[in-house]
Amino acid sequence: MKKRVAIIGSDLSQELFDKNKQKSEEDFEIVLYRKNLSFISLMSKAVEYDYKKLDKELSLDDARQMLDELDKDSLSALIAVQPDILILDFYGDVFNGVIETQEGSFLTNSFKKLKGAYPLSDIKIKRQMSSNQSVQEFLAYSSIWCQSLNRFIEFIQCFLPETLVLVNTINFLEETKRKNNASQVWQRFNEYAQKKGIPVINDSLLELYQYVFGNFKINQLEHFS
Repeated sequence: MKKRVAIIGSDLSQELFDKNKQKSEEDFEIVLYRKNLSFISLMSKAVEYDYKKLDKELSLDDARQMLDELDKDSLSALIAVQPDILILDFYGDVFNGVIETQEGSFLTNSFKKLKGAYPLSDIKIKRQMSSNQSVQEFLAYSSIWCQSLNRFIEFIQCFLPETLVLVNTINFLEETKRKNNASQVWQRFNEYAQKKGIPVINDSLLELYQYVFGNFKINQLEHFS
C-alpha cells in the first residue's frame, strides 16, 4: 500500500518525488500540498474576503495558493487526509516573510506577486516582516515563528499522532561560505525543528526511504538520482 504524503513547503520538497518519479510513485501518493506557506501564516486566523473580487486573470495555481492563505484551512485539510508522512520545509519563511494585517492575521508575503490579492480581501497592512534582512528582524520574526511552530507541533501530536513528520532542507555549505543570510536563517529554523524532535533530511529521497521503510527496503533499491 502506498504511503500518503502531505507537503507544507516548496517545490523543493515536491521535487523529492519527481527526481525518481517511476520509483516513488510505487510507494508514495501526494495527497496534500501547500506551497510556500509561512508557518506564521499557517497558524494565523482566517482573513475575510469576497470571492467575487477574485482576479480572473490569475493562474489556477496562484488562485489556489491565495485562497489557501486567506482561508487558513490547511490544518483541517491535514485532519481530513490523515497522511502517513508530513514533509515540511521553511522556504516561505526564509525567502518570503509575512505581512501582518491590521486585524492581527498574518499572510505569507508571496502576495506581492499576485495581482488580485489585496482587492480580493481588502487587506489593510500593519507591517511587513522578513527573517533574513538583519539580526534585529530575524529576532523579531523568529520569536513569532517559534511560537507558531510550537503550536503546529501540538496540533500534530493531538490530531495526527501516527504521522511521521520530517523537515526537508538543502545543502547550505557553499551558501554559508558566502555568508548568505537566507542560508543561515534556514539552518536556524532547521536546528529549532530538530530540538523539537523533528528529523531533518537533506533533500534526499534515499533518506526519506530510510526513515519510512528502513534498511530492508533500501537494500531493494537500485538507484536514486
